[in-house]
Amino acid sequence: MSRVLLTKLIIKNLGPIKEDEVMLDPLTYFVGRNNAGKSHYLKAIEILLATKTPSKADMITLQNDKTKEVFIEGYFTGVQDFTSLVSASNHKQAIEGAIQDGVLKVVRILDPNDEDKTGFGIYKSDGSIHNATGFPTNLLKVLPDPISIVATADTVDELKSKENTALSKLKKE
Repeated sequence: MSRVLLTKLIIKNLGPIKEDEVMLDPLTYFVGRNNAGKSHYLKAIEILLATKTPSKADMITLQNDKTKEVFIEGYFTGVQDFTSLVSASNHKQAIEGAIQDGVLKVVRILDPNDEDKTGFGIYKSDGSIHNATGFPTNLLKVLPDPISIVATADTVDELKSKENTALSKLKKE
């Protein structure tokens, strides 16, 4: 069974995360004390795969350092099996051409201070972001849909109820 997997995530300047790189397995879980930043890793994935760019006001609330852009880069495997879902042939060619060693790098940059820096797409050979009209919509056709799981306020309370655990929430999705 073919599927697209997010295998690596690079985050810069998102909430409490100044800069981090995370390797992801098909089942990855985040463990830590409350307010440690676990939800921001999930938020990064949600932002990376979002259909719309956040508003300027939302971008400002996401920034750790208000003078720097929010940078999220995801590495996806398995995309080559789904490029037939892309309708525009030039977009399909761009995606297929960007797959290196079975991995497609996707980037989202949010800069409330410079609209020209804000973008979503894949890298071109010159390092700029391929973000042509209609391209983000076609790119999202080959990427997985994120599943949001809301964290509970207290893990101890969560463990008391077998019906309200993160795993049970995932099963419901």
